[in-house]
Amino acid sequence: MFRKYGFTFAVLAFTIVAIGMYAVTTGWKTSGSPEFRLVTVEGKAPSDKDFTVEANYKYTNSISSQVNIGEQGVSYEPTRFHFRWFGVDTVNDEFGNTKEKRRFMAGKKAYGRFVNEPSMLSYSNSEQVEGRWELEVATLNKETKKTTQFTLDLPKHERVNYWFTNVNRQIDDSNISVYMVRYEEPQSSKETNFGQIAKIIRLDINLDTQTITKETDLISELAGLDSNAAYRANFITFTDTIGLIALASKKQASNDETASSETTDYYAYDFRDYSLRKLAINDEQTGNSYQTTIVNDRVDSLSVNEGVVYYNAFKLYEDSQELPAPWKVDTHAWGANDAQVGTYNAELVRITYQNDNNSAPLRGVALVNAKTGEVIYRGEVQTDGSAEEQNKRISRLVLM
Repeated sequence: MFRKYGFTFAVLAFTIVAIGMYAVTTGWKTSGSPEFRLVTVEGKAPSDKDFTVEANYKYTNSISSQVNIGEQGVSYEPTRFHFRWFGVDTVNDEFGNTKEKRRFMAGKKAYGRFVNEPSMLSYSNSEQVEGRWELEVATLNKETKKTTQFTLDLPKHERVNYWFTNVNRQIDDSNISVYMVRYEEPQSSKETNFGQIAKIIRLDINLDTQTITKETDLISELAGLDSNAAYRANFITFTDTIGLIALASKKQASNDETASSETTDYYAYDFRDYSLRKLAINDEQTGNSYQTTIVNDRVDSLSVNEGVVYYNAFKLYEDSQELPAPWKVDTHAWGANDAQVGTYNAELVRITYQNDNNSAPLRGVALVNAKTGEVIYRGEVQTDGSAEEQNKRISRLVLM
């Protein structure tokens, strides 16, 4: 996970099932429903939300209850949810909860990359076994119902520290591409000052022969890039068709053996035709970005610095529409001492915040118009009891 380049955490998802599959079991004993009360409602929540605020209250690490907080107060779903974690899929908001998909996922590890495409489900995961790197691949063709599952030896290269699976893509009924980041030791740390370099590798795999048919280093194809330069590359966000790549490189200063400078460039990669194009995004504007997301024909960059939320937008295509102007929201005005931020949809940004002072333990959520920076909705809850009881209850509440 790379916080700087925009990976968001699963607990910020707006629906409980958005982060993976789960099994439901009823009848578990708990200490009773948590006691919360609505203390603030400003503006109007989106019309597609049944309740003003949704939350997840964790009784233990594996048992939780959905909390619905509306204008009339707080209600609770009677069913407790037992989660089987399968990791975050940043391509799709939800892998799905159909019987077909659950059967496909049965037996897979509780991590790896799951992707739901119109005609195929796919899974991949890299693992080191007895000193060699292996790639586990599984697919389900939704039309023919054909399933495949096999393990391949990853290509051998010098100085490889780690392989990490990033993206799966279907080519046709018999072929898929698995995009991986290969972490390597640099040839000379004195030359690069990198602890390790990272390359994006596309492996084309034939499902019938269960073989790797082609290995492509995406970055080596970039025009103008010094083939001898050391760099770190990674997909920081992607959709079904476009991936955003951050490419950090270091160059040794000529007048100082120890000094070096690092620059980061950003590229859009088209999964359909394998094309790359440089984007006008710079480090100064993205700063300490907490989340970078492709939204329609733009790239949204969101960051939080000491409770202040900053928003910037960048063009994904040269002929894209006019971009929203930069804006900021200071959550201290709501009594917050911590905030997290994420994209709610193409028009709205979500801010969740908290204040854990003993005198006012609360959780809040706000929705902001991405084009104007106007806060259109805000709701927050508090709990009663002793200071110890308040902190215990509120610490287990996650607003969504």
